[in-house]
Amino acid sequence: MQKPSYRTSKQQLWLTSGLAWVLIYMLGIGAVLQGEAVAFATIAIPSLVFLVGGSLGIHRHYGSKDMEIMSQNGELN
Repeated sequence: MQKPSYRTSKQQLWLTSGLAWVLIYMLGIGAVLQGEAVAFATIAIPSLVFLVGGSLGIHRHYGSKDMEIMSQNGELN
């Protein structure tokens, strides 16, 4: 079995994370200006925050645990 490789660089992850937060702020400002801040905050904000967390590398973090276990078991070439 070979080590996994990732095509997404850290710079790309930070860029997509930054853009996601910009979108959240823009949507929040729009909701406040339209008088829908409470409805927006209760539904959209938690969903968007979890999506941003996912794009920051939750998968990458736990994927590295797989690599650690594989190297301990001698499964890597």
